[in-house]
Amino acid sequence: MSIYILDDDVFYGQKIKELVEKESKTFTQNFGEIFTFTKYRKLFDMIEERSELSLYFLDIELKENQLNGLDVAKEIRKYDQEGLIVFITSHGEYAPISYQYLVSALTFIEKNQTEIYIRKMICKCLEEYQKRINDPSNQEYIVIENELSIKKIPSKEIEVIETVQAHRLVARGPLRKILFYGTLKEMEAKHSFLIKCNQSCLVNMRMVRELDTHNRWLLLMSGDKVEISRRNLSDIKHLMKEER
Repeated sequence: MSIYILDDDVFYGQKIKELVEKESKTFTQNFGEIFTFTKYRKLFDMIEERSELSLYFLDIELKENQLNGLDVAKEIRKYDQEGLIVFITSHGEYAPISYQYLVSALTFIEKNQTEIYIRKMICKCLEEYQKRINDPSNQEYIVIENELSIKKIPSKEIEVIETVQAHRLVARGPLRKILFYGTLKEMEAKHSFLIKCNQSCLVNMRMVRELDTHNRWLLLMSGDKVEISRRNLSDIKHLMKEER
């Protein structure tokens, strides 16, 4: 878990960090590290390989030829669809504009309000963050190992794992495509939510939107379809009913 603060005013960014630290001490939850940035590029460098649920506090009015906070949020969504985004602004009129960016902001915090107000808003953000962290579906990971590293990828980021060559697999999701060595049998044994749907493919049942029993395919959250073999159809039908 990590909390990221982006504000080009180094003093205000530090103030938000201090308030977040104070409020976080009222929770039993460990929220992980808190990072502050004045440049969005340094933030992007850190989150590009992220694998945890994150909370972002973004200043909207970034200066010095930077992207504004709304555009930064849009870029963050390319890496992180689940993270909580909170905008910090001196201008409340940005709130309705943000919906045009489709970044699913959690809330807005107005800079020109009292410290009591800001602390209450931060507390509400941490409450929601805690709730998301403790959601069982956010605690599931797919472990991918290769010669150089072992990665824990949140299960929500992987829809299917497919065979591409002998003992070589690809894990694929809306924002990820990772090649690694292994077998479908090994991955299925490690993760109960990965189910074989045909000879060369495991599907993440948490990411299934619809089952078409007539045409024998699964519709995934991304809109992609995966073919089901006749042999595996009855098992998947049973699992779909259990998921309800």
